Amino acid sequence: MRVERVTLWACAALAACQFSDPKDVAIDASPFVCAPSSATCSGTTLTSCAADGLSSTDSTCGFGCATSGDRCADLAPSNGLGPQLDAAATAEPLVLTGNATIDTTAGSITNGDGTARVVHSEILTGGPVEIFAISVKSLAVDNVTVTGTRALAILSDGDVTIAGVLSVSAEHGRQGPGSIELATDSCVGGRPLNSGNNHSGAGGGGFGGQGGWGGYAPSLGGGAPGGTVGDPMLVPLRGGCRGGDGGVLSSHGAGGGAVQVSTRGTITVLGGAAIAANGGGGHGGGDPLRLCFLGLSCAAGAGGGAGGAILLEAHTLTVAATGAIVANGGSGHFGTPTETFASNGLLTESASPPFACTDCPPGGSGGAEAHPAETGGGTANPGEGAGGGGGVGRVRINLPQQSPFDPGPPILSPLPTVGSTTLR
Repeated sequence: MRVERVTLWACAALAACQFSDPKDVAIDASPFVCAPSSATCSGTTLTSCAADGLSSTDSTCGFGCATSGDRCADLAPSNGLGPQLDAAATAEPLVLTGNATIDTTAGSITNGDGTARVVHSEILTGGPVEIFAISVKSLAVDNVTVTGTRALAILSDGDVTIAGVLSVSAEHGRQGPGSIELATDSCVGGRPLNSGNNHSGAGGGGFGGQGGWGGYAPSLGGGAPGGTVGDPMLVPLRGGCRGGDGGVLSSHGAGGGAVQVSTRGTITVLGGAAIAANGGGGHGGGDPLRLCFLGLSCAAGAGGGAGGAILLEAHTLTVAATGAIVANGGSGHFGTPTETFASNGLLTESASPPFACTDCPPGGSGGAEAHPAETGGGTANPGEGAGGGGGVGRVRINLPQQSPFDPGPPILSPLPTVGSTTLR
């Protein structure tokens, strides 16, 4: 017996098909080429079947397939920020031009022209620092200065483009958002030691690397450096630590702040642009309780602040050869009769320069890529030591396994740790 197979979608009806004998026909019960409204995922390709079952389309999964095999995987942002990323899907794009500001304490965003920008935002508590999280459809910025006490988290459904400097850095004694200020934390630089008219320098703050020791004074060792602390994965999110205070008018450099950028799209840092979480340089001034003359020192030196934290999570990260991702330490100071400031961390892979003055020991340089924080200079006369430099911060990059990151061309300081994105 000859059997002819037909499908209902091939003939409008059985009557429209010609067969030698209806008994010789086997009818395929399914008229579909795929299961209606179904999806299958393999590798990085999602195949979706139309509702009528007659056609299918393929799409690429940026983060690969979910373990269920019927959908694309989605980014699970670090620090429990999944709900904030979900909110980004229905949020508005955010474009900031000129010199914009974000205040994480006030929860405000101000464009460079002075106009306020309102976005979906939340404040998360429970960590060593609070987090100000904003959800956006996409983000494009020029220069943005972030201040306040809370760390900043940016959750984006689409691409993030940095055309200027996105800074959570400290500015001398002004703390970076989400940095550590409490003197009881082991990463904060130690105070100077005192004996009569002799005062050693304060230690530099620590975080991703140890701070520099304070400079010695006659019969006195320098202030202790802040230690290496925290998780390289930046969970929980937190910034760097301040240096130790010096004399009465010689104050610490603040620690760099913390920023997390998690997006389903691409993070692009254009040429000449940067994401920065640098520590601040120490501050010096005359001690009014002592007689300052002949340009000599009259206050112990303050320690520099450590670099902060930068956590980037995306489908792809692109950094131009002249773009930068930096979390460098600031320089220590030496107390002088006139008010001066040591260098903040730089937007390069170089250590911040040591503070220098006439007839005084130098403040320690801050830490940078391949440059540990330096000890402050010591002296036997007039009896004060300089502050140590702040240690480096931490940079963490999480990407899908199929999206490697080449650390060669761009400016990276310190070198980042790189891992795989967590998926859901």
